[in-house]
Amino acid sequence: PPEREPDHVVESVTLPQQALLYRMASGDKNPLHVDPGFAQFAGFERPILHGLCIYGVVVKALVDSALEGEPERVASCKARFSGHVFPGETLVTRIWNENDSLVITATTKERGTTVLSNGVVEVRRESWLRFENSIVQRRGRAWLPCLTPNPSSETSASNGYGM
Repeated sequence: PPEREPDHVVESVTLPQQALLYRMASGDKNPLHVDPGFAQFAGFERPILHGLCIYGVVVKALVDSALEGEPERVASCKARFSGHVFPGETLVTRIWNENDSLVITATTKERGTTVLSNGVVEVRRESWLRFENSIVQRRGRAWLPCLTPNPSSETSASNGYGM
């Protein structure tokens, strides 16, 4: 992350039963997330939250705080899972505005453990969103996969023959 204070800090409390709810919604039957004995066998003091659940909580915090609740502005997300979260812990998401992207990290409030690092969310520019919305209005959503997300001035067009 940049060597300055974050532009946004969001605290998100996870529920004690969050892993059970995520398990039902995702179909993930890994006992690591629900069985205390299995979690201890794997080296954890108790069951841990699913990585993708953590990712979802962090990205929702980012969308709500830095993108004014507009998920369509997210062009791409990437991050490194750096630690585990116990259900019921509070995630502290720190967000830095950096040009057309947002840099993110997340830690647990209770243990101070970094759980998500090297996070970068590419943000669609307003002009691209207007263009994409006009295509949807005229042609429908089926055309969206044909469009290259978030083109930048550094992207060069090519016809495949070097021209």
